Amino acid sequence: MKRLFIAINLPKEIKWQIDAILGEFKGLKFIPSENWHLTIIFLGNQSEEKIKDIVASIKQSTEEFEINFDKIILAPPDTIEKKMIWFTASQKTNDLISKIKNNLDNQLNKNGLKFKNDFKKFNGHITLSRFDNINNLPKDFVKKLPIKLPISFAVESIDLMESHLKPTGAEYECLFSAKFAK
Repeated sequence: MKRLFIAINLPKEIKWQIDAILGEFKGLKFIPSENWHLTIIFLGNQSEEKIKDIVASIKQSTEEFEINFDKIILAPPDTIEKKMIWFTASQKTNDLISKIKNNLDNQLNKNGLKFKNDFKKFNGHITLSRFDNINNLPKDFVKKLPIKLPISFAVESIDLMESHLKPTGAEYECLFSAKFAK
């Protein structure tokens, strides 16, 4: 069994931009930038045989589009107890990816995939950091939140990712990348 999800990976140039901003804040531990991605659908544990059906579903998805991120926040936004720092997608991006997600959900279901459908409103984000207690964060950082940071880029592929859980944290491997025609 493989722990799988469908995601948008960030271009190196975008990771460098975000990294430069985060580098200004001392005393914070961030997730390594090679692990930054925007999850569209978490598929959970799937058998090796199902990968071809997942790939077929992804290939049906869409063509190149632009994605916009707008701010860094404490998260999740709809909870009292914050445990993460997110870089959030704009509402326009959330609406667009919701349509892509719905299309993927339908394709996956048609191809016989069993996974837990998430019917909540799509809230696109990149998890930048996880923490146990907000009181352990540097006060100067918390006071600056939300940090407005408009960044846009053209999405050139949707990727099938495998998550390898390790004591040091998750590591991700791209199993398939559906490149869009330009």
